[in-house]
Amino acid sequence: MSETYRIILTSCLTIIAGVIVYAFGNLSVSLFVQPIHQLRNLISEIDDSLDYYLIVYANPEYVQTSKKEEALERFRYLASQLKAKANAVPWYSLWQFLRLVPQKTNIVDCSSRLSSLIDNIKSGESQDISNIQTIRSLIGIKSIKQ
Repeated sequence: MSETYRIILTSCLTIIAGVIVYAFGNLSVSLFVQPIHQLRNLISEIDDSLDYYLIVYANPEYVQTSKKEEALERFRYLASQLKAKANAVPWYSLWQFLRLVPQKTNIVDCSSRLSSLIDNIKSGESQDISNIQTIRSLIGIKSIKQ
């Protein structure tokens, strides 16, 4: 085997190996990292909405109907998306064991509590703040200390 042939063969094998590593890297990102990242972003949206709509669920009888409807739509969307995003994560039990995602039972419970929050807003009942704290703790939202 000539020296030139070995150099060309080594270069081709290096390029092929690089393409394979790149392809597997992108595949693993799209299969595992992105769904977990989307779930974490949704959890952040839930935290944001719980803060933003505080006046709506704390005192629903004093809030405009349009604001109530906006809150109802938002919490309905978040409750359904929470379970959907969790179901989209492959090998959820592994990531749950590694504590990268909340427990699946906590996801279901949180979604149910968001649905009960919707029912309370519809009926005009004030929401108990301990339920909101439970929602946050179920999905791993920690309060920021001042």
